[in-house]
Amino acid sequence: MELSIIHILGIIVLFTFLVFIHELGHFLMARRHGIRVEEFGMGIPPRIWGRKVGDTLYSLNLLPVGGFVKLYGEDATDGKALNDSQSFSSKRPWIRAQVLLAGVFMNLLFAVVVLAVIFHMGVPTLTQHPVIQQVLQDGLAQKTGLHVGDEIVKVNQQEIANPNELVSALVNNKNRNVTLLIDRSQELITFETKLDSEGRLGISVANEKIVKYPWHEASYKGIVHSKDITIQLLKGLGTFGATLIRDQKIIEGVSGPVGIAGLISESIDLGWRYVFELSGIISLNLAILNVLPLPALDGGRLLFVVIEGVTKRKVKPQTEALVHTVGFLSLLLLIAVLTYNDIFH
Repeated sequence: MELSIIHILGIIVLFTFLVFIHELGHFLMARRHGIRVEEFGMGIPPRIWGRKVGDTLYSLNLLPVGGFVKLYGEDATDGKALNDSQSFSSKRPWIRAQVLLAGVFMNLLFAVVVLAVIFHMGVPTLTQHPVIQQVLQDGLAQKTGLHVGDEIVKVNQQEIANPNELVSALVNNKNRNVTLLIDRSQELITFETKLDSEGRLGISVANEKIVKYPWHEASYKGIVHSKDITIQLLKGLGTFGATLIRDQKIIEGVSGPVGIAGLISESIDLGWRYVFELSGIISLNLAILNVLPLPALDGGRLLFVVIEGVTKRKVKPQTEALVHTVGFLSLLLLIAVLTYNDIFH
């Protein structure tokens, strides 16, 4: 896979934007509940630029993939932070849960919105009859009045189901007058023309057309499509986890950062619709992965909040910090293994 500057920039921008959306959710919810945000950083340190506005340092960091929101008191181990009203640790469990889930919510919302935009702009849809994709300049079809998007229902009295049947019907009627029944925007129109000695119309066809949906339908389809993708991702995640535990190996087809970068590169070559759809899928992936009850992830932190809410007792900050540190190192190891698989397999 050869990457151009456009591919590399596209990969960085897409990764960074999706992380920004996630971290923005944490940031906005924390501010809403009066929690001091010490730093909102994009990229992974070391820091190359920073500017403090109010109590928050906004920073850009050297490695352009990733991001973070540092909340005051998030990993508090001293009494001052635990009792400060602006501290994350001082807030009630349900407020901390909202802050932790806000990033996941933003990723879900982004996926629904971007998929709704795709449905509104138009998606390829299979058809019962061949649809004209291209009309040759000064060809017979253009002179007859046929347009791109016309669905060819019949040639004479023969119903046409696919391009092969259309070619056969035209060749069988070369040098003859033919009647074409066309479906144009759900209106049936009849055209008559005389074919040449080879039975050519001067068109290209496929059993596919672009269907555009009004916003209310597109929004609904965005929600349904997001749900369907989420279910498939959860099934895949379950298979991955079961195989990892049972066989102690990574199943084929699971991609790490390098594999995902390759998919983004391919989508850039295919066009904006594929980039949009892939960004929605990756956003759903981020939402699902972050909500898992694993140390260092939002879901892992949420688990400690839930334990506190049920038992009415806080886990010692030192204990929680140790668990998250071990979890973070384990995640780095998993990412390294997935990256190795991407590169060498």
